[in-house]
Amino acid sequence: MDTNFGKKKAALSAFLDKCAAFTEQNGYAEQRAKLLEAKKTLTERKIAVVVIGEAKRGKSTLITALTEEVGLFPI
Repeated sequence: MDTNFGKKKAALSAFLDKCAAFTEQNGYAEQRAKLLEAKKTLTERKIAVVVIGEAKRGKSTLITALTEEVGLFPI
């Protein structure tokens, strides 16, 4: 993933790994399990978003602004 979103997702995944390692080292099994579940959700789930509106009213512009990825949703 070379996108800005992909980089942020990878950084968050790495952070969750570090947090999980810390909790494991310090005996927080329940918190570690929650962190690993969050990482699994982050890496395996797909997000579906529906944007509805009249033609030429800025739907693509809104999505681009929210994702910071120009041309990600060319509609």
